[in-house]
Amino acid sequence: MTRLYAYRLLDRRERELLVYHWQPGPRYAGPDHPHLHVSASLRVATSAVDEREIDLEKLHLQTGHVGLAALVRSLITEFGVEPIRPDWSRELDGAEAAELAAFGRSDCPEPPSPQSTGSTTEPSVCPVSLA
Repeated sequence: MTRLYAYRLLDRRERELLVYHWQPGPRYAGPDHPHLHVSASLRVATSAVDEREIDLEKLHLQTGHVGLAALVRSLITEFGVEPIRPDWSRELDGAEAAELAAFGRSDCPEPPSPQSTGSTTEPSVCPVSLA
């Protein structure tokens, strides 16, 4: 079962385009929830007369769990990466099903009660033991 991940999508010059992270627990800096970094910035209108730059690379855009098979599928279907097998879709279907079953997906079938976690709110992701 996946307990953490860091998937980096690089171009041919090894420049980072996207980074998917899930690094729960106190050993890692950053949020415990799965998230995405986009290596880009945008100039956005904040009012009728003002604009500002948003550095997407510094944002932690929440994604939910991203399995490796789902990432490979999007590389093929969205980024035009050439599959190495003619039956890639069927193979990825099986791998995604196995990942979802191992992760227990519906992301957290039975979230812990606030009393059991000592929290006053429900967690946004399933608790994970890194032991």
